[in-house]
Amino acid sequence: IGGRAGQRYGTVRAIARLTHRTTQRPLADVPLILELRDAEGRPLGAPVNVRTDAGGLAAHAFHPPRVDTGL
Repeated sequence: IGGRAGQRYGTVRAIARLTHRTTQRPLADVPLILELRDAEGRPLGAPVNVRTDAGGLAAHAFHPPRVDTGL
């Protein structure tokens, strides 16, 4: 895989499940902001707004840019 700047490399899938603390019932239609960050806490792209579905689930596939580690 080439190392051109801005090239995408792989997929990171984020999955969330929200339930009520005491009843454990799914929480539907809850807005969430998902953000992918590197090991130093720097964002790897813009935050993504999602909502939970009827089962309390939300998901997003991030496609972060390839990072040159210098190795």
